[in-house]
Order: sequence, then structure tokens, then C-alpha cells
Amino acid sequence: MKKVILLLVLIFCTMAGAKQSSESEKKEMLKQFILFQEAIKNKNGKVLASMIDLSVEDNIALVLDPDGNFPKGIDYGTLLTEKLITANIGRVTENLQSLTYIKIDPSTLKVTNYFLDNASAEDKNRKFVYDDKEYSYYYKDKNNKKVYLPDARIWDERVDLSFEDEAFYILHTYTPNKLTPKEPEGDGGMAYQFSFKNGKLKLSEMYVND
Repeated sequence: MKKVILLLVLIFCTMAGAKQSSESEKKEMLKQFILFQEAIKNKNGKVLASMIDLSVEDNIALVLDPDGNFPKGIDYGTLLTEKLITANIGRVTENLQSLTYIKIDPSTLKVTNYFLDNASAEDKNRKFVYDDKEYSYYYKDKNNKKVYLPDARIWDERVDLSFEDEAFYILHTYTPNKLTPKEPEGDGGMAYQFSFKNGKLKLSEMYVND
């Protein structure tokens, strides 16, 4: 969470001095973002290519597979193109999937951010203790044996949209559940920066939060 807060501070600082978006501009952004979400769900490479800034080198990361590998012949420094997006549409939509978790009412344009409490029913009946030596929480089973959590904590997932000056940002993060609240060194996740220029919404950049 500390890195998420730092990231928000950095984003705010970089946007300091920019003009504020009007309410009508914000509504137009959300209308277009709904189209972006639909393009992800429908795997529409043509629409996605028109709504992603293809001039930003780092956006080539959208064609990475879950293991962090590029398609053959592609590497950092390669510019993303509509052809690459279409040829690797499965990877692209998987990497953007979390952006579809945010719900926007098409009539009112009310935004509902996403939150998933990953504590199971069993977890809620357990007492968790933090072990400073193992950097992990554990609970005791029926035999009074310590059982360490495989990921050190229970991690909740959240995806949040927030407007910042002329654009909006989406943060996809994993944060410690209230049952295992001790903050780690880093909680991981991604930040997606959208721009709105000449009436067009585009995904301009992505930031890794690790």
C-alpha cells in the first residue's frame, strides 16, 4: 500500500498545474471507456488499437504472456501496432482484463470500483499470527501445528478509477486483508494512465507497481 500511495503522489505531481477536466469531459471519458471495456470483452483489436497510444514504447508490454515472454521477434523497443494487437489479441485482452472489473452505469455514468475480499469462510474463523522471522502469517490447525500462508498474507484485490486533472487513472492492486493486515515491503499491481485529447480517450501509459 505504501507504494500505491507513493505512486499516487508521483502521478499527482506530474499533473500539477494542468487544467481540471469539466464534468461534461468526464462524462465523455466514461462513455468512451465503456467502449474500451467492450472492446476488451469482445476481443476487438481494431477498436483497442484506436484507443491505445501506439507511440509509447512501453505499451508493447501488452503482448507479454503470463510468464513475461514476448512473441517471437518482438522485444522492448518494438512499437505496438494494430497488426500486433490483432495477432496477439488473447494476450492483450488478458493483460487488460482487470479494467473490465470496474462497473459504469451507462445511463447515469456512476462508477463502481472493484473490490474482492479473498478471505474464505474458514479464514474468518481462524486466528492469524505474524511471524517476524518468516515474514509470514500463520494459523494453528486442529493438531496445534502452525500452518503458514503460502503467500504470507491473505491478499485482497482492488481496481480503482480516479480522475486527476486532464485524465484518469486506474490502479489494479493487491492489498493485505484485514485479517492479515501487516504491510509488506511491496504489494504489487499496475497503474493505467488514460489521456483525453481532442475529445478522444486513449490508454497512454502503464506503470508497474512492484
